[in-house]
Amino acid sequence: RHRIRHLRAGYASIPALAPERGTRDWWFTVVSADNAAARRLLEAGVRGLPAYRPLGDYLTLALPTARARRTGAWTALGADELPAALAFHNAVAARHQCAPVLDAALVERIGAENDQKRAAKQACLDTIRALAQIEGVAGVHVMGHKNEDVLAEIITESGLRERPRLKTA
Repeated sequence: RHRIRHLRAGYASIPALAPERGTRDWWFTVVSADNAAARRLLEAGVRGLPAYRPLGDYLTLALPTARARRTGAWTALGADELPAALAFHNAVAARHQCAPVLDAALVERIGAENDQKRAAKQACLDTIRALAQIEGVAGVHVMGHKNEDVLAEIITESGLRERPRLKTA
């Protein structure tokens, strides 16, 4: 609060983030709907700040994992519940790019392991190696929230870095 120069400096630094200077006519940002102070300031047309106007709502679902675990809100699926959970996940995933499709065999294999993180990493490596064998596949996109160290291991262990490049004419 009361540090508008920091806000101005932050917005002034955004154009430098474009891959090539001046290639972006506009930027998309999100301000929380219940952040009344920020919205009042940004929508007031203050000199040196971008022009903000509400375009609509962007809803996200946040699950408090630590608190839910402590309070017992998280429970393991029963074997009879897995098909319905996978069907729900896959129906939602089908509407989004880069969303994984899960099958019962994979989930059961990872769930049966003592070291589930290692098993999930191995499943990722197996998938990357299988994709690398498909003609026309030039790469993969690997994501993991707050798992940069594991992602680096997956990239290295997948062998994709050593994959020969196709010569172009």
